[in-house]
Amino acid sequence: MRWKTKLQLLFVALIGIGASGCLKVQSVSNIPAIEFKSWDWVVLDTTASVTISFTDGDGDVGGGTVMDSAAPYNVQAPPYYDFIMLYYYQDPKDGKFKRYYSPQSKDSTLVYEHISNLTPAGPDKSLHGEINFMMSGPFGPPSISGSGKPMYPIFRYDIFIYDRAGHKSNIVSTPVMQIP
Repeated sequence: MRWKTKLQLLFVALIGIGASGCLKVQSVSNIPAIEFKSWDWVVLDTTASVTISFTDGDGDVGGGTVMDSAAPYNVQAPPYYDFIMLYYYQDPKDGKFKRYYSPQSKDSTLVYEHISNLTPAGPDKSLHGEINFMMSGPFGPPSISGSGKPMYPIFRYDIFIYDRAGHKSNIVSTPVMQIP
């Protein structure tokens, strides 16, 4: 091989090595990010399984229990729960989705749960995974007519999570669903 060709190859190799040092390492945010994956009816209109995927850069997703006394899981410091689903119904009058508020509790109908501690061992704490939650109906408010049919058969949920630092994830929505 000629010395000029060797010099050109060496030059190209050095440029490649130098350019690879300029590449940014993609970091994952410490604020959890979620994505809706699936809603599966296990038993039509009485049991469902919802799955979301998530990423978190510092791995502090989950770990709270009802017995925890430290924030964010103590009663005085929101969020008390770290997996939250808010119920929205389709108003038959105008077709818009509205958050339902129970006249009894004066609060929104929601589903909430604790996520098990998912922090990985080792120096790299970033997390990528899925959370599957089984839930039982009824889905939404019961019928006021006594017919047994739901008051609002068309509904969806908004879902979000909190990490132990109190960071709230983005909000994702389930598909629009209907109970027959």
